Amino acid sequence: MDAGYVINLMSVDALKLSQTVRALHEVVTLPIYLAIAAYFLYYNLQPGSNDINRWSSLIGMAVMVTVVPVTTCIVAWMTKHIQVLT
Repeated sequence: MDAGYVINLMSVDALKLSQTVRALHEVVTLPIYLAIAAYFLYYNLQPGSNDINRWSSLIGMAVMVTVVPVTTCIVAWMTKHIQVLT
């Protein structure tokens, strides 16, 4: 085991650590951002208009939140099957 091998392992570990910290930050802040966006969408629509406009904004947010895991599952499935084909 030479010095180049050890340096390579250390650089890979440092890269993975920085990627993990960034991902954890996104996991913590994403629900906060979504809650703020839902609040502003719901309460800043015209109060004089009918309530269907307010509820449609929340339904749109719910659709966006539910589509993300579905897309992730589809991409994982496609990646697995593409690797099998190649």
